Amino acid sequence: TVGEKATVVVTDAERFGYGAEGIPPFVPPNSQLEMEIELLGAEDGADLSSLATSDPLKPRTPDAIAAAYKTRQQQAMIDEAT
Repeated sequence: TVGEKATVVVTDAERFGYGAEGIPPFVPPNSQLEMEIELLGAEDGADLSSLATSDPLKPRTPDAIAAAYKTRQQQAMIDEAT
């Protein structure tokens, strides 16, 4: 487990990244992903299912991730207003 204010580096195997196709011109084929993530805070009981996929071999596109994130932000604003 990782607590708040922690920084972790996640190195992802090629098969869990963007695969043989990549996302030209941003991600070359068969690229290994390395992400440095700093956890600034956490929401109790947050449903992140709209931001992830259950099948790591079928990654979502950047546009799909951005759209899901925007929807989540809009829902949070609605929840705060009510």
